[in-house]
Amino acid sequence: MSFILKTKKIKLTSYPELLIYSCDYDNSSFSQAEYERLDVKFLEHLERAVDKRKSEFLAGRYIAKKTLNDLGLADVDIPVGENRSPVWPAGIVASISHTKTKAFCAASMNSVYSKVGIDIEDVMSLKTAGNIKSSIISESEEVYLRTLELDFIQALTLVFSAKESLFKALYPTVKKYFGFSAAEVVEISLSKQFFKLRLCESLEQTLAIDRIFHGWFSCNDTEILTLIAE
Repeated sequence: MSFILKTKKIKLTSYPELLIYSCDYDNSSFSQAEYERLDVKFLEHLERAVDKRKSEFLAGRYIAKKTLNDLGLADVDIPVGENRSPVWPAGIVASISHTKTKAFCAASMNSVYSKVGIDIEDVMSLKTAGNIKSSIISESEEVYLRTLELDFIQALTLVFSAKESLFKALYPTVKKYFGFSAAEVVEISLSKQFFKLRLCESLEQTLAIDRIFHGWFSCNDTEILTLIAE
């Protein structure tokens, strides 16, 4: 069986100039030889990694190269920079995310979008939600999430993913880690598939407190996909 099972180009009317690709992959079919077969550079920091990490990295870089190829950049390697973040070619803004079975990449020329963050999450278990809820949302956010016509665990996973997308979108600008408490969910529209996050702290001069970010999401019983691009 192939390691890469299928790839798909995703078109969103809200982001007509953003390229988004996904792939399904099979962890059980992974071997290190897949790097050469799929023309993805095997990086030094992976030498001591377990196969699960190597396969996730391969799927992410494979779909990222496919996305960049659609932007006109053929055969581009994507090195690892500070804090293991991807180093994109000059003029490109992009983001990668993966689960144990899927990988996504969103990319654009930086003349179109200056910030891009994408995140895919498996809906968390009840136990995980109980363990990490207080680190993801505030009490007021929890009150709001419980008013939605959405299972609370799905809603919590959605906010987790939305804040991960925000981090990925802003990290290249702020170049430092910030926690989930740096932003709060303001609105989630299930019918329109969009959310709003508000910064609760200033991250830098152009990212001041109360700055609003809009994002898109897709959700089902098993996974949540979120996207921020502006």
